[in-house]
Amino acid sequence: MTADNSEGIPGSSGLELEVSEDRMSVKVKNYSPTTGSHGDLSLEDIYAELKRLDVVMQPVESILKNVLLRAWSGSSIKDLTIMTGVLPRKKGVRFFEHKGNLSFPVFKDILIGTYTTASQDQSGRNVFGRPVSPNKLGPEYFQDIAIGPGCRMDQQSGGVVAKGYGLVQLDPGKVDVKPLFRIAGEKSRMVSIIFPKDYHEIDMQLDKILNSLEDMKVAENMIDYQAIEKALKNALKTKSPQITIAARGTPAKHGRNGFFELARALEPEEVDDSDITRRVDFRQQSVYRSVPEGTLLGRIHHATQGRDGQDIFGNVITGRDGKECGLGPGENVRLDSSTGDLVAETAGLVVFSEKQVSIIDFLQVNGDVSLSTGNIKLNKGSLEVMGTVRDGFSVRCPEHLIVHKGIDDAQVLAGGNIEVQGGIVMKGSGYIKVKGTLRCKFAENASIMAVGQVSFANNLTNCTVTCKDKVVSHGKGKVMGGRITAEKGMEVRELGSGYGVKTEVNIGLVPQSIQRLLNEKKKLRYHKNEINKKISSMDLKNSSPEQKKAIQEIMHTFNVIQERLIKTDRILDEKREEFKKSTNLVLKVTNTVYPGSVITISGKSMYVRNQMKACKFFYDPVDDRISWS
Repeated sequence: MTADNSEGIPGSSGLELEVSEDRMSVKVKNYSPTTGSHGDLSLEDIYAELKRLDVVMQPVESILKNVLLRAWSGSSIKDLTIMTGVLPRKKGVRFFEHKGNLSFPVFKDILIGTYTTASQDQSGRNVFGRPVSPNKLGPEYFQDIAIGPGCRMDQQSGGVVAKGYGLVQLDPGKVDVKPLFRIAGEKSRMVSIIFPKDYHEIDMQLDKILNSLEDMKVAENMIDYQAIEKALKNALKTKSPQITIAARGTPAKHGRNGFFELARALEPEEVDDSDITRRVDFRQQSVYRSVPEGTLLGRIHHATQGRDGQDIFGNVITGRDGKECGLGPGENVRLDSSTGDLVAETAGLVVFSEKQVSIIDFLQVNGDVSLSTGNIKLNKGSLEVMGTVRDGFSVRCPEHLIVHKGIDDAQVLAGGNIEVQGGIVMKGSGYIKVKGTLRCKFAENASIMAVGQVSFANNLTNCTVTCKDKVVSHGKGKVMGGRITAEKGMEVRELGSGYGVKTEVNIGLVPQSIQRLLNEKKKLRYHKNEINKKISSMDLKNSSPEQKKAIQEIMHTFNVIQERLIKTDRILDEKREEFKKSTNLVLKVTNTVYPGSVITISGKSMYVRNQMKACKFFYDPVDDRISWS
């Protein structure tokens, strides 16, 4: 929950904070640095976010600095609590009292805190600085504090102790320990933050750190004693924490995947250099050329073997062998096994399929499709047009079509792929329908319907594109005006224009499994609110035995609903990460998104009011809206 005047838009740092529903804490909702460098996050960024949320209470700056350190070390700071309000106390009810400095770390079996019984009622304060009376909160706020996985209850002392080296995370109603060792690189190294003091403000001792590594079963020969000692010395000298690599293994060396190197003779001639790659993905390329017999088509480079490494626990990290590229010779193509060269055995049109490159028969039109040729309709085979398909004419072929110059306001249908080495310029009556992929340099005012991918180099201007796959650009990649529908995602450099031209993008639908979870969450919240209303109307002090029994049953139902809500949110949160990482259902703009752009993903829309840089938009099932990183 955010303050009423907040639009929920994260700052340029990529940091987004949120206030909890009870307004008693502030957490990191998301952190996605736009530069890719976690070290760019600063205290100023955090304070700016707190100001955006209208948070009044002053956070503990040393805790904020610890959050920065975690980010700088590469650890995730998502869901970290950066500040809390002051919980009220209720007379006769136990509350948790920490016994150390939350700015410094605990070690295994160190006492974090104990339970104390309040001697009188005492009001608290939420993060907006407003008083919170104990009578304003439900009984669930006065239950014993929940214990996270980083700590445990000690039977002897009756307090809570740490399970390992880390910082105490004290949320309203929960205590946990967040580890200060981060294992990375397939467990080949361990990054740690070394503090000058411990939880009880005693100078940090080297043996405590080494004992923690031993508790984690880190192999002795992998521990970087010199780095740890140096970090500890600097921490004590500067009185500030230090980031260091505490243990080092040997990373595995994974083999290189095999790849296909396209011959120069087959490179597109009229597409920007930025759109060309020697190492092509032949499954997505639609490179066509008519070639004579004996032409070198390209070379297959075999995969290389991997080399094993060793992790910090002394275990073997298996080095993966590279995968072969999977491309082989098809019809009328010969493979030279000694060099990996693929050579045309006859003259024809070069066509890449999923696993083969072949030479097929085709019809060639030496000039334009115009009055000199009339409309063209093939019953079989592919077509190569050396010129332009002119206004008002039509081309229909059951397989592939290559046009060396351009397509004007014509009607074009192809059962395979279409490659236009120039551009597509239409006026309203023309269209392109393709069952495979479409590849062109640019398109203006065009109507395009494609089953496969639509790929362009320079620009799509005022086009209507319906694509059941992805729309992608490998060049300048400007999309301005029009409406683009891409069921499996879109990647361009620029979206919209500085003049505010309306540009619409529509991607994907909400999966049924997600929609079911969202519907369930909505029902659970409704029932939770109804129970809250009922509880607030009850006289808890003067209740009869029968009423108290009814209240207990209501509270049990409330707790069950709360647990189901937590579980549903956890599943949705996992789904959000899947959506974020997925290449599908994502709009990626590598340079600029201009105001006036309308983005719809999985049925949820957002209107871009301010210019944005280098954004990846995706559907967030947790909040049922579009998010970006």
